[in-house]
Amino acid sequence: MKTGKDILIAAPRGRCWGLPENIAENLAVSESPESLQSQTKPWAKIFFILDSAADFGFTKLAETAKNFPDASICLLGETIFEPIMQRVVDKGICSSYCTLPLTESEFSQICENGKLDSVESNSYEARIRKLSRIAYCDELTGLNRRRFFIESGNQILRLGECCEIAVSVFLFDIDNFKKYNDQYGHFAGDQIIKDTSGALRNSFRPHDLLARIGGDEFAVMIWDFEIKNESLETEDEERRHYYKHPVKSSEISKRISKNVVEVETSRGRLTLSGGMSAYPEGGRELDKLLESADSALMKAKKSGKHTILFS
Repeated sequence: MKTGKDILIAAPRGRCWGLPENIAENLAVSESPESLQSQTKPWAKIFFILDSAADFGFTKLAETAKNFPDASICLLGETIFEPIMQRVVDKGICSSYCTLPLTESEFSQICENGKLDSVESNSYEARIRKLSRIAYCDELTGLNRRRFFIESGNQILRLGECCEIAVSVFLFDIDNFKKYNDQYGHFAGDQIIKDTSGALRNSFRPHDLLARIGGDEFAVMIWDFEIKNESLETEDEERRHYYKHPVKSSEISKRISKNVVEVETSRGRLTLSGGMSAYPEGGRELDKLLESADSALMKAKKSGKHTILFS
């Protein structure tokens, strides 16, 4: 195992939560972006704890990778949206990533092998990770919950700033859902919500961020895309296509509308209304993007429903 002298922990405010206390207290800790920037030692291993609020985000991570080209950097975080982290690894910004907390054995594995090959499924730390995943998952639909969407959405935005990746946000709700719920009952309403979740999941790519954020309200963040002028032959081709800049909001809205404004159910066909906003035109922060998408959604509802409008 690498010695403590070879290892640096980049932790906002020096807070090493999630790392084994008896190990973390014996390692060098860089507790601010400034102190991280001033490091001159050729570290063999750097554990970078992600916290955009404390300026320990992807931009600082990219700077760290540039300043320490020979170091193996492991990205750590309490909330890990795997497609984002895998993209960071693919871009060479870090070599691996893990969800906190870690046991002493798991920490040692990363130090030795550069990655986590196996986890301790019965440990306290493993139970904490499992509970976190449960807390982030909507029980009815299996989609993410609002909190996970907010935390992961902010990560995507920061990655977008760092790597010039396009990002757009959609908000959807089911047209006339209350009337349907009152007529057929809550069990039928729950089935509609599950059917809608399935339709959304089938209409977007695996790495897009989907969540149920309210009763019949859904949010989707799509990232790393472009819209080509030529028509795509099948829905599957459209879903598999990875997109790049540049992009027009109207074109995204048009293509997504083909797949998700109607949902087949056991009681017939229901429709959806949606609103969309694109970064940075609709806002540079997630709350502003959601506000812009919500405004577009309200316009869609007032204009007759069964459509997607962009802000």
